[in-house]
Amino acid sequence: MPRPYSVDLRERVLRAHEAGEGSQRVLAARFGVSVGAVCGWLAARRGAGRRGPRPHGGGRRALGGADPRVLRGLVAERGDLCLSEYARRFAARTGTPPPSAAAMCRALARLGLPRKKRRCTPASASARTS
Repeated sequence: MPRPYSVDLRERVLRAHEAGEGSQRVLAARFGVSVGAVCGWLAARRGAGRRGPRPHGGGRRALGGADPRVLRGLVAERGDLCLSEYARRFAARTGTPPPSAAAMCRALARLGLPRKKRRCTPASASARTS
């Protein structure tokens, strides 16, 4: 996602509009921004009185905000579990719905922990193992 326009540019556009220096289209062309941006800035000033960009939302919390020490403990106990098994055990310990395998993979990577990618199955007796 692109960064918001600077507060200085917004201020200059809003001051020019308040001084009656042109329509929204004229101001957009003059300052090199889109007409939609000028319209949005004017609406934000009229509605909420806000002249700057909205604060960043912050994003989602990993694993629903559960304590990452729980996941560290699971890996310390059994480091050979696959992602779906980690998810089931994590859900049982925290009382939350089981996270997806992708969410478990991201959480393990964020904590710098190893992860197994295949299901736990016994070694094949007939196929080569190396």
